[in-house]
Amino acid sequence: AGRQYALLPIDMPGAFHPKVLPRAGKNFAHVLVGSHNLTNAGYGHNLELTTSFRGNEGDVRAEVQRVWRLAQAWAARSTLGRGEVTHLFGLGSRLVPWLDDASDDTADRRRLFGSTAEGKGLWEQLEAEWPLSAERLLVASPYLDNRYEFVAALQARYPGVEVAVSVDPRIASFSPDAVPAGVELLRSPVEWGSPDKGRAVHAKAVWAQTSDGSDLLVVGSANASAPAWLGRATRRNAELVAVHRGVQAVKVAAALGLAAAFSSPVLSKEEKAEIQERNGTTEDGDPVRVFAVHRQAGFLLPSTRVMLEKLPPEAMLHRRDGTSERAPVERSYGEGSWRIPWDERRELPALVALSLDGGVTWL
Repeated sequence: AGRQYALLPIDMPGAFHPKVLPRAGKNFAHVLVGSHNLTNAGYGHNLELTTSFRGNEGDVRAEVQRVWRLAQAWAARSTLGRGEVTHLFGLGSRLVPWLDDASDDTADRRRLFGSTAEGKGLWEQLEAEWPLSAERLLVASPYLDNRYEFVAALQARYPGVEVAVSVDPRIASFSPDAVPAGVELLRSPVEWGSPDKGRAVHAKAVWAQTSDGSDLLVVGSANASAPAWLGRATRRNAELVAVHRGVQAVKVAAALGLAAAFSSPVLSKEEKAEIQERNGTTEDGDPVRVFAVHRQAGFLLPSTRVMLEKLPPEAMLHRRDGTSERAPVERSYGEGSWRIPWDERRELPALVALSLDGGVTWL
């Protein structure tokens, strides 16, 4: 088990951003939905938030079926051949027939919400889930959009309510100087345990705390950004979140110690400057994105609709010292993928951005 896998490149208007690990058998269902990437950092080093649904009851099966349907919708936008995608999902359906059986969708209230390139974004889908009133709001996210559009949507829904934005200043990326009135930028209260970045706080959560126990807690892949939440078709991410309501939300928030975030210190001037300097590296960022970096393989760029249909002849590598250099671009790993040959002169820490056909991606 675990020795064979398929990689499906997905073409989204924004980022393909869900983090989900479903497991299913004829009499077993289990799915993990969280903030963890499929990396050593995501599963071994970072501080993440993940919700586990396990069992064989109808409501758990319903959530796994929901993930299965979302995965098919995401895969429909794969740049891989349609035949290969159909074959892969057909294998799953033959091994676990109930995955395609909607009769198990008996949960009174669904707990998983996902977004695709079509249909409603997360904010629209959760419209009826938010409590009528809130005492205070907590947003935990390493990345925000520079116009704070998602935070502004929360403020519009709950006028005058305190909004605390909790970040790890060592990895956060947004514009702290543009913070709206009524929003506090706070240092994550989590004890990191080591001075290096191997214990980064990468968790994403939104908590509407109430006085009557009707809390709502949303955790998963979605950063506090417009592409993740607000669903504009031209820049929407694919995301997946788990929703905890009422008493369950209160219990989970207490177990995680989320209330401590409200009393955490505000970001210092130095921390804000560090975040501002890093601004632009958001994982929700530009549509032309660095897919992988390797000293031998160079930059591997996924095919997206904003890129040229023909192979661009060169790219520009931009350094921290303000200088730039041209680099050749080569076809790599099949149609739609490009690479820039790497050599030791191009030290990764010295590079801050890459230009390809007028689009810029920040490293």
